[in-house]
This record gives sequence, structure tokens and C-alpha cells, in this order.
Amino acid sequence: MRAYLPLIFILLFTFSPFYNNAYAYETDQYSTLFYELDDSTESMDKIVNDAIEHVVRNWNKERNDYSLLSRIAGFFHSRQLEKWVNESPIVESRNVKSDSIFKTTGWKHSFIIRWKGLAASFSLNNVQMGTDKLSHFFGVGWIYWKVSEREHQGKPEGERRRAAIEEGIFTEQTYWGRSSTNIYSNADLVANWEGYLFYRSVLEDNIVPGKKAIIRWDGDTPIIQRKFTFRDHANDFWSEALLPNDFDPSLAASVTNVLMTYCEKPEYLKQPDRWVSTQHDIYWKRYLMLGLKPDALKFRLDAVCAQYQEMTTKEKQAFKAEQQKREQAFKEDTSDGDFRLLDFIPFVKQKIGRMDSPVPTCNSDIKKAKNEFHLSQESFQAHSNQALTLVTQYGQTILTAKENDDTLAANFYKQVFGKYKHSKIKTKNLDNLTLRRLTKYRKFSTEKVKTIAEYSNYGEDQVKICLIHPIPFQQSSRPVRYDFIKSSNYYCAYIDRARKTVETTYFWRAYDKEKKLRSSLEGYYDFLDEEAYIYRMIPKHCKWY
Repeated sequence: MRAYLPLIFILLFTFSPFYNNAYAYETDQYSTLFYELDDSTESMDKIVNDAIEHVVRNWNKERNDYSLLSRIAGFFHSRQLEKWVNESPIVESRNVKSDSIFKTTGWKHSFIIRWKGLAASFSLNNVQMGTDKLSHFFGVGWIYWKVSEREHQGKPEGERRRAAIEEGIFTEQTYWGRSSTNIYSNADLVANWEGYLFYRSVLEDNIVPGKKAIIRWDGDTPIIQRKFTFRDHANDFWSEALLPNDFDPSLAASVTNVLMTYCEKPEYLKQPDRWVSTQHDIYWKRYLMLGLKPDALKFRLDAVCAQYQEMTTKEKQAFKAEQQKREQAFKEDTSDGDFRLLDFIPFVKQKIGRMDSPVPTCNSDIKKAKNEFHLSQESFQAHSNQALTLVTQYGQTILTAKENDDTLAANFYKQVFGKYKHSKIKTKNLDNLTLRRLTKYRKFSTEKVKTIAEYSNYGEDQVKICLIHPIPFQQSSRPVRYDFIKSSNYYCAYIDRARKTVETTYFWRAYDKEKKLRSSLEGYYDFLDEEAYIYRMIPKHCKWY
């Protein structure tokens, strides 16, 4: 029976929605610190600032703090940014399990590490960390914010903060930590907290000491007043080598044995301080209230090496010989790969593929999402040239025109639709924002297409015009999820009269199964990226990490 236990666990976890939705990846910076990684702060800052700018530019409703923050969070949580970094050619990362502290981790030590592998390491604010920290920052940080600012709204500051902290400790003790990986990650808690502070700093001054909020409201219009940077949040305590994990006994011995082999590496002997934060005492005092485990510091490399140096020469030789045997035995045991046991269940093995899932109902969601994307692309191929040309040319007209915005909006609708009834225009007047919308069928190429034409002016200088094509999922002969997925292609021009600029762009916006708004973003999850659309639109428990 014991021989079949790993197979039983595979079946249970493979078909469990909880498992597929867990932030399960672990990471290792002990081994990556032997290498230099190019810093990615500038590239990562740009993605976040582009997303914030996209949300602000396309805001067309009354002031609502939660909705604004939710749209920003929608670009990044559910491992979206982590997945992008793992695959991006512009971010240098490293992930070699055979060289890591988990290289002798077996099924009995940590099932999920053995099954799912490790998250890559990369450099942010000149600190090597796991890509999983991005999911903790944006994903769990967003959970912290909702617990603190929504569920405990109106309560004293200390009580709200404590509620968020307790949520993090609970998740690390259970399904995102000890209960799933046999690891309690101190660094995860720090990234969670800094994510919470980020969401507060979007609209609150001095959350980042000495800095204004990223966004301020001018009536119902959000205005960006400073740029985001990870340098305000990422620090040494995001590294699981500089702030170690608390490993359960089932895992601690195998990890410690590997760490001891680092103690005689020339790179460590030459620069041992590389594995110790120069700001440790400052950060420890700052973050201790988050639930950090002091016992974990015994796994810091300098502490492990101090223990190793207490061995006699004979004891060291015996240890090294035994460790070599362990590593060799582990290599031989896994010579056929981590998924060798799956040969007994080929129908599961086939569905481990990147675009498929063994979770019930998920393959149907993936297939339908593919069809939705193809319908969106067919609409783009047929209509984008005309739509982009129209908004670009009329954007230039607005830039030099002397008429008021009411007249310019009327002329825009006339140019788009020809004849139209003025009574059909829907107008929304908010503080510093007037939004006019007209929905009508228009001929693009050889077919009539339902088109929404929007003309928005923000004060005197800022104008946005868009042609929006809702994707007619309900008319498709292919299976799609039209009952809860709403998707549209946007073709927009942003006109700045003060700067005398016209910027044209296109993107898709859609609501996923949880009714959360998603959007493409150039340079991040691009309009033409099929996998990006599918990954972002399927239910959380179906996502592959």
C-alpha cells in the first residue's frame, strides 16, 4: 500500500480545484545567489505604470475607489504577472531544480515541490527573489486590502491592519504554506504586506513615506500624480535566502544537508556576506508584527555554515560521502523524470499539457475561451484598419478644430454612421467628464457590425474617442460562454490639446467568469496573444501555473 501512496496523492491533487488554485510554487535564492542576474526593476515598473495609465485613461464612471483599485488588480492577480515574467525574454531569470536546495526533496518531504517544481528567481530592486513574490504582492496584497478596507471598513486603523495580518498568517499556516508545501514562508508575508501598502498608496498620501498617492481624484476623474516603482516596496526580505523559510521537520533535514554543501564553495568563502542582509535588523523590526517565525533564522546560510564548521574533519568527510550517496540515489530514482509514476495513468499524463487541464469542466472552459479569442481576432482582422484609420484621422481633426465638444461629438457620429437620430445619443455628465455614446450598426468592409461610438472629454484639454465592437458570441456556431463572458474590441484615440498629441491604440476588454474586468495591454498581455486571453479568462481553478 505504501508504494501506491504517491500515486494516490497525485490523483487527489490533480483533480482538486483547491490544488490548481493554490499559490503552490516554492522558490530558492540560496543557489541563485551564486550567479549574477540583471536587475529588472525598470521593465517591471513600466508594466505596472502602463496598466495604471490604461485604467485611468479609460475611466468613464463616477468616483469609486474600490472599482478603480479592482481594475488595477485585475491586470496582475491570479499569477498573471508571475506567468509573464517566467516567459518574458526581457527579464533574466534562473530556475535549475537540480542545483537547488530542493534537489533531494522527495515525495515524502514535500509533495507539491516534487510535483510542481520551483518558481524561477529574478532580480527586482537589486534583490534576487522568486517570481512567486509578484503573485503575493498583487494577489494576496489585494486580499489584505479587501479584508482591511472593505470587510473592516470604518474600524480603527490598528484593527483593520491586524485583520489583514491575521489573514496572511492563516494562509501561510494552511493552504498557501505549511499544509500544502511543508513550508512557512516569512518572505511571502513581507511581500503580502507590501502589496497591501501598494494598494493603499494608490489613493492615500504617505503610505510610502514622504510620497503622495499615485492617483488623486479630480471630481469623478482619476489623475496620475506620480509613478509607481517597485523600489518603494521590494527589499532584502523578499528573498528566501536573506529571510529564510521555516521548514517543517519532514523537509528541514534534506534542505539543511544541501545547504551544508554550499559552505565550502569558493564563491561562498569569498563573499559570505552575500547571503546576509546588511539591513536585517531594520527590516526584522519593521516586519516582525506580520507573523515572522524567528526559528527560521537557523536556516540562514551563515547559521548553517557555522554549524557545519563545528564538525570535525572526520565528521565532515563522513557527511560529504553520505550526501553524495543521497544525491546520486535521488538522481537514479528520478532518471525517468518527475512524472514517471504517471505512466500508470496515461489519460492524466496527456492532460498535463500547457493548454489543457485534468480538472473537471476546465477543458470545456479552455476550448470555449479559444473560440472566443478566435471570434475576437476575426473581428479585428475584418474591421481594425477602417476603425483605426477613422479614429486617428478624426483625432487630428479634434486637435486643430475650434468648435466646442458638443459639435465635435455630433460631427464624429455623423462621420461614423452618416445619418443618425440625435435622441439616440446617451450622455453621462460627471464632474470634469462628459461621456457621449451612440450605438448603431455600421458597415465595415462587406458586413454591418454593431458599433458603439464614444466621445469623452475630460475638462478642456483631454478628449478620447473610441469605436467599440462587441463580439457577437451568441451568434456563433462554435461553443462559447456568451451567457457570462462579454468581450469587445476597442479602437481609441487619445487627444491632448495642451500637448498637441494624438495617440491611437487598440485593446480588448472582457468580463471573466467571476464578472471581473480584464483587458489586453501592449507589451504585457498583447491583443494578439491567444494563450494570454485564455489564461486570463478561464476560472481561477483552471489556471496552469
